[in-house]
Amino acid sequence: MLKIIRTSIFESPAQTMVNTVNTVGVMGKGIAKEFKARYPAMFREYKRLCNDRVLEPGVLHLWRGSKWVLNFPTKITWKKPSQISYVEDGLKTFVQHYEAMGIRSISFPPLGCGNGNLDWDEVRPLMLHYLWELPIQVYIHDWHVGAAFRPEHNELEASLPPVTFNEFVADLQAAIQEKNGRFRTIWKNTPYTARLGNDGTLEIFTDLKNAIGQDFLVNAWVGLQTGLLTPKAFGDITAQKAAGYLIPLLAELSYVNYTIVEPDPSDPHNQIGLFFNSASDGFDDFSVAA
Repeated sequence: MLKIIRTSIFESPAQTMVNTVNTVGVMGKGIAKEFKARYPAMFREYKRLCNDRVLEPGVLHLWRGSKWVLNFPTKITWKKPSQISYVEDGLKTFVQHYEAMGIRSISFPPLGCGNGNLDWDEVRPLMLHYLWELPIQVYIHDWHVGAAFRPEHNELEASLPPVTFNEFVADLQAAIQEKNGRFRTIWKNTPYTARLGNDGTLEIFTDLKNAIGQDFLVNAWVGLQTGLLTPKAFGDITAQKAAGYLIPLLAELSYVNYTIVEPDPSDPHNQIGLFFNSASDGFDDFSVAA
């Protein structure tokens, strides 16, 4: 009961429409932007889930309104392309749970194509594999495939630092997720795992568990705003050791550059520095609650 049709998804006769989203709470372009405009209550609920770090690839969010909207993550952040593995994770979840969710008919866009930059020739057979034999009516709307546009992650803004501390933390969370939390220290190349908790605490796992408080992230944010961020900027030796875990995470951000600083004979650990690609248009007052 699957049909591929050449109409806008917003003209769908289906009970439920699929909205392709990221997991950082931004619907700034493409069909996600249109969904946000049409269903602001849906966007607020989605934004809350992202802020609480509940939404992730393979986790679907169903909003029930005049039309039902199924938010389907195909990327972690709007600043990077979609991943076909995220598409498959979401399709598996949908096939397992659509009945329990009460979905009787549904319309899909080409998942992860368009702004996600995936190849429709690869995504199409994957969608057909999972959706073809379902006992509900499934529509795939492929009308915009091949349209000429600049994917959002390729736009100039993708290389600029964020305006607020909260956006900075969301980007850091996305970077951690993309690396599956696995990093190496900057000095001894020791492997460790990182996780950002709901309270803003950065949890580091080696042989022991270490916690880096949100005030430490605020210091990093302020340091990047004001110029070159080095381990010494964090204060005493204990804080500099914590910086050894944080700096590899910060270096993963698309708008952060990494450089070698003139060696300090008294402290070789401070030969590393981070700085923004270019100045931000402005920033908040660094309030954790902002």
